[in-house]
Amino acid sequence: MGVQPLGAEAMARSFARSLMARDSRAAAAHLAADVRIVTPDGTELAGRERAAEVLDQVTDSGQELEIRVGRTVVNGSVALCRQWWRRHSVGESGGFEISTSARLVLARTASRWEIVIVSPWE
Repeated sequence: MGVQPLGAEAMARSFARSLMARDSRAAAAHLAADVRIVTPDGTELAGRERAAEVLDQVTDSGQELEIRVGRTVVNGSVALCRQWWRRHSVGESGGFEISTSARLVLARTASRWEIVIVSPWE
């Protein structure tokens, strides 16, 4: 009996753990090759490498990132996961805090669940 692949909710939680650990490469491994990510200004970027660049900015920014995973709804081979992202920092010139509702769309392939849309700034 082989190792069972992660379910949709477990995949979303694993993605969140990778980001909170500041490991954007591990987070990008959860993404489909043709993933779409929405940037803070609403621009849609396509592909795992472009998405990884955005995730690099989130994890390398000196901000603290907390992610709370909400409900994951699965319908056949598609799932929607809601997460709440809180980014904050404290610096010499003051600090800031931003909280957003993030949405992930996942799709099940023959071998695993993959994140196909990341929209973290809604």
